[in-house]
Amino acid sequence: MLQHQTTYLIALLTAAAVDGALFHVAWLRRPAGGHGFAVLMAAAFLYSAGYAGTLVSATAAARIWWAALEYLGLAAAAPAWVMTAAGTVKRGRFLTRRLAVTLCFIPAASLLLYYTNGYHHLYYGAVSMAPPGPLALISHTRGPWYWVFAVYVLASLLLGNVLYAGKRRRERGAARRQAGALLAASLVPWAAVLAYFPGERILDPGPLALSVTGLAFGWIFLRRDSPAVITRDSVFQGIREGVLVLDTQNRIVDFNSAARTVIAGLAPQALGRPVKEVLHDQPELLRQLVAPECDQTELQLPLGRGLRCYQSRLSILENRRHQVIGKAVILCDVTRETWRVDELQARARMDALTGIFNRRYLLELGHRELERARPGGRPFSVVLIDIDHFKDVNDTYGHSAGDLVLKSVVRTCAGALRSRDLMGRWGGEEFVLILPGASPDGALAVAERARKNIAGSVVSLDNTTTVSVTASFGVAGVAAPESGTSLEKLLEMADQALYRAKNSGRNRVVLSRD
Repeated sequence: MLQHQTTYLIALLTAAAVDGALFHVAWLRRPAGGHGFAVLMAAAFLYSAGYAGTLVSATAAARIWWAALEYLGLAAAAPAWVMTAAGTVKRGRFLTRRLAVTLCFIPAASLLLYYTNGYHHLYYGAVSMAPPGPLALISHTRGPWYWVFAVYVLASLLLGNVLYAGKRRRERGAARRQAGALLAASLVPWAAVLAYFPGERILDPGPLALSVTGLAFGWIFLRRDSPAVITRDSVFQGIREGVLVLDTQNRIVDFNSAARTVIAGLAPQALGRPVKEVLHDQPELLRQLVAPECDQTELQLPLGRGLRCYQSRLSILENRRHQVIGKAVILCDVTRETWRVDELQARARMDALTGIFNRRYLLELGHRELERARPGGRPFSVVLIDIDHFKDVNDTYGHSAGDLVLKSVVRTCAGALRSRDLMGRWGGEEFVLILPGASPDGALAVAERARKNIAGSVVSLDNTTTVSVTASFGVAGVAAPESGTSLEKLLEMADQALYRAKNSGRNRVVLSRD
């Protein structure tokens, strides 16, 4: 008998060591069961170590202390068992924060009643210490709450078995075989239940059974190539794009981690709720989610203090019988690509040297503004600018000096313009102003301001050299554009006026009277 008891004690201490090692590795590796498996192994360690302590304690006070530690592990093991199973089979709607709180209610109440049993005897009717011997057993009479907790533990074991059985039924190939191994390992604690519950004053086989199950679970969970780790849900959660799944009633069924980052307001509590309630503050996304047909569009969604651009694609989900069961929206972050496209488009529209519109894009904008002016009969004018004797600047100081002069003229000229006026480089040292809403006389005043600004400015070429330039202006416009008025015709009239300005002495503004 002594030899058997010593063997059991060695096995119990070995189980505690195994549980502790599994907890350490599980916590570092975060396996398929997630934190649940790590907590389960921590609980199993307390269960085994605490029970071993009660068996070898020499005093009643020490036995009671170790028994309290043992029971803490036992109480934590039951909810951790369910959370491990739920996390392993990845039942997203099942594994919620509310469930976790519910699962912990009975264990917490049981701990409280156990630790205060001396005041009410609801957990144990009577507790007595066995006579001194090789192993110190505690004898007790089971109270009403003991059976409540016992039913809870059995129900937790059974629920874990059901979840593993369901996983085995759904999986195929290697994943199915490993799900079968999980199911078989989850049945081991039942042997301890059948051996312990009917008995009295028997050594508890529960810690050993839980350790054996933990070893089997650890072998499956902690292998990096394990199909238990590479599950559909692992792939789903690992997708970089945000995925949000709705049922046919537009209620939120599931979402991955990326979707929580993208969509403010998504949380486990949103599962099962109508999407209109959860995303009421994001009308663009909501419009697409409730649309009856598949669609692809681009959205701008708030993230932090800014906006991110997403390509949103809606897909209808069907079951094997081709019945519609819901829909999924996939949100792909295209902010960087959008910025690149915008940057390329901006470069294609701008003059690289001066930073104003180039000739092609200025003409495009000019045609657009002229068409806007026609319906209301609003005035519209253009101004053509040419820097006087610009070739002399290049010949005297070099082309780099000429570039400085061009940029300086643009900055100086821009100071005379209104916010809605447009300026572009026409070519070489020539520039064009598009002045929507400006009558010919109004455009003449704008041009005169610009001319004075340019004539009064000085361009510094280096620390000792400066240069001043002037410019000639040709102005053309209409008080009310007619159907026959074209941008090209106005530019031609402005060019003729500019030609007259240069021939009459330069550094002046001439208005076309044609």
